[in-house]
Amino acid sequence: MKKKINKMVTFETITTKQLGAKIKKLREGFGFTQVQTAKKAGISVSSFRRIENAKCIAKVIMLFGISKALKIKLSDLLSNK
Repeated sequence: MKKKINKMVTFETITTKQLGAKIKKLREGFGFTQVQTAKKAGISVSSFRRIENAKCIAKVIMLFGISKALKIKLSDLLSNK
């Protein structure tokens, strides 16, 4: 018999513009270029630039790579704090 578990989970939303600004701030804090960060993240430079400039909605796998390159947890990258 399956148990029904009711949990309330609240997520804060972050816009693509906020996410891009956060990535840029972190990247610049490390002194990385867009090219260096893209390579560390394992994504193309053009994809990285589009994410940072809020020109697209990034795939989770790309954001995971970016979070690793910037030494931040994915959940922290996506939080609006």
